[in-house]
Amino acid sequence: MKKASNELLFDFKRLLSFQKMSENTEKTYFSVIRGFLSSSDTIDADSVLKWASRISQFRKISTVNLYYSAMRRFLLFSSPEVLAEVKDRLKVKGHYKPIPKALSEGQLNRLWRGAVKAFDNDPRLVLIVGLCGYAGLRVSELKNLRVRDISIAENAIRVSGKGRKMRVIPIPRNVKPFLTKIVAKSENENNFIVMNKWGRQLTSQGITLLLRKLATKLGIGNISPHMLRHTAATRLLYRGVNIRILQEFLGHSSLETTQRYLKVTAQDVKDSLRKVKY
Repeated sequence: MKKASNELLFDFKRLLSFQKMSENTEKTYFSVIRGFLSSSDTIDADSVLKWASRISQFRKISTVNLYYSAMRRFLLFSSPEVLAEVKDRLKVKGHYKPIPKALSEGQLNRLWRGAVKAFDNDPRLVLIVGLCGYAGLRVSELKNLRVRDISIAENAIRVSGKGRKMRVIPIPRNVKPFLTKIVAKSENENNFIVMNKWGRQLTSQGITLLLRKLATKLGIGNISPHMLRHTAATRLLYRGVNIRILQEFLGHSSLETTQRYLKVTAQDVKDSLRKVKY
């Protein structure tokens, strides 16, 4: 990569750090543009469209949309005149967002009992199942949660969500006794709440691996922290929580995102009625 391109790339990276986006999206945008600059000598309409053609092959629509979004953001920053030429070609129609998958109430209960049973040996399991499956945290939010973000006295968890947007949620009733013990034993309020064996922040991959090991042991199958978050949202909808309250609880910037969960409950109604030959 040429020196000028390298400088432009890191100027773009600094810009991203001030944008309201998740840490994972920020990293992806940076990686996408680094790849583009490494393979292109110039930033013009021709080079961008050739890149777009390559990107669109053998990738899911959602991935192509993410790459194109990174390029649009980069061109807006570096070459607005090029963006004006190509922006209509950097769009993919028909992007489908699948209905979120969730665990059944029985599966979640089994998972929670398994985590509680293992609490003395590995308290992280209670944190993963409890804070994702009941409090609806994203895996990135759980990973970045520190002891100081939890107030047992105020029954509150301060969560830094996508785009570094802060929200405060109540501690789930069943999780509180275990969280109280974990906070009380912590020697430093700046410690991450979920750490690896070396006392460092546990990665998203590490959290997922712990969860999947527990689920496999219990015969639940291949699940993810994100599925637990969907489960938390679906449970609250079933219990009559207002969709606007759920939006705030989950940290969604758009109500449209939260409304996807309504499709889940509606489909369940259809399935249940079909079973009784309605």
